Amino acid sequence: MRKVSYSIRTINSLGKLLEKVTYVQKTLEQNKYFLSNIERPIANDELIFFLKEIGTIYNLNFPIIDVRCNDNKFLRGFTNSSVSPHTECCHESDIPTWICLYCIESSDHGGEFYLIDTSKVIKSMDSGQIEYFKHKKYEILSPRSKTLNRDTIIRKHPLFSNDILVYTTIGFKSEHRHGYSVKDDPSREKLQQLNEIIMSQKKAYSFHKWRKGDLLIFDNHYFMHGRKSFKDIKRHLKHIRLSVENLIK
Repeated sequence: MRKVSYSIRTINSLGKLLEKVTYVQKTLEQNKYFLSNIERPIANDELIFFLKEIGTIYNLNFPIIDVRCNDNKFLRGFTNSSVSPHTECCHESDIPTWICLYCIESSDHGGEFYLIDTSKVIKSMDSGQIEYFKHKKYEILSPRSKTLNRDTIIRKHPLFSNDILVYTTIGFKSEHRHGYSVKDDPSREKLQQLNEIIMSQKKAYSFHKWRKGDLLIFDNHYFMHGRKSFKDIKRHLKHIRLSVENLIK
């Protein structure tokens, strides 16, 4: 896959985008992401209605998460701190297929969002590392330190069958509670090496500076994501997770 270029289609309203659902699906299949700027503000019910044309809402109890600063130091996504590269919900046995982010308000300084092409990360690993992470199963902890899943880090994409990296660099350090249960495990050194590979693969990173009205949908299996820190506290994104069994309906 080419480096994400973040070419943006400006569209007047979500209604116009609804007319192009098949185009959105095909773009997701080809590029593994879709990005548009919607000029007219989108209400929550409109956003959910549109996304149900793309996939199934991952968690009906919390279909939309408002990501903005609320002084929750436990979850870095709700502060203005940086967020390390991660696969969304990698502690779940069935992780979301797509992640949708809709920008209500952007930060003035900093806060750049980025995607990491994990296929490029895998290509930078040696054959021994690849085989190890295809077979070694880790206990993955949720943000509340409950073990919800035990699986390999390199596995097959559920839609496209290519090798993907499902991982989080969040919580690798002992002061965090979220991540991999390997405090006394010899494989901790291998995870440290993997972290270093991910952090060093700058060619695999693609950055985006949010604008009000930006709507981004990306493949949560294909990409890890994260963000840089920002100074103000007005940044506000709508965050929706989707499950997809078949890409084109």
